[in-house]
Amino acid sequence: MVTGTDGDGNDVTFNVLWPAIIEKVWAKVKHGYFQASGGFVATGIRFLTGAPVILYDVQDIYPTKGEVIGQDSDGNDILAPYGYDEIFSMLEDAIAANYVVGVGTDGNGSDSEKNACNIAMSHAYSILGAFTIDHVDGSSERALLIRNPWGTANYNGPLSKDDSLWTNDLVQQVPLNVDPRTDQEAYGMFVVPFTRFVQQDDPSDDCFSDLQIGHLRDDEGYSNDWYDLEDIEDETVHNFVVQPRENDGDLYFTTEGYYYNMLHEDCTTGTYYDYYGNSVGTRIQPLVFFKVQKEGES
Repeated sequence: MVTGTDGDGNDVTFNVLWPAIIEKVWAKVKHGYFQASGGFVATGIRFLTGAPVILYDVQDIYPTKGEVIGQDSDGNDILAPYGYDEIFSMLEDAIAANYVVGVGTDGNGSDSEKNACNIAMSHAYSILGAFTIDHVDGSSERALLIRNPWGTANYNGPLSKDDSLWTNDLVQQVPLNVDPRTDQEAYGMFVVPFTRFVQQDDPSDDCFSDLQIGHLRDDEGYSNDWYDLEDIEDETVHNFVVQPRENDGDLYFTTEGYYYNMLHEDCTTGTYYDYYGNSVGTRIQPLVFFKVQKEGES
């Protein structure tokens, strides 16, 4: 049973089988529900869609892209890789293109623990909207509509269901006809200010740890055609995606992203086995790098 709202904002319930079927398929691939439990948002997006998935660490997002955030051992300036404007625009574009967007929380593997925002740690959420709220005093702020797949959420920060700022007029600005005052508890959908989404001065106050975007559309410049094996030097790895630091727009993938997820682990020995029970060792190395063909290339 899946609950939600229709185009007119009415509550609806769908009796569907596909979520349970997909879960069973995943458990079959992983040799059991225990092995299938947990994991990373990017892994799920990559497996279900086959699309390139890029991970952005919240700790890499700063107010301004390129600002000096420190120095390396040689005294060279370290520059912020991402800025607030860049990431928010990226989220707006991704959601407008119907990309699958997920976000994770930090933790030690137990989703029964809560973080500073009173949401589950070591857990995965989806981002349903990136929008701007215009307040009655003339100010505005950027916000994200987030959903907990459990169907309920205990978020207690700014713009939570109990925030006195919510009025009927303000609720009308939330995407998908969501009313955070009721839908947070009923469906797990809640609104978080973008300033609360990015890293805080004290890392222990962070709500989220990472952002993952699955790039699904061919018209973005990627296709399903692959180049032959290529050597890559000086690369930065983003969760099974390799992007050269001399960023020319090309993306590379390693077979580890798919191969690893076809394996299951003996938790007592740390040994991995393939679907047929053959041992493949205790560590999976990236085997082959592939380059995604860009439009216009032959």
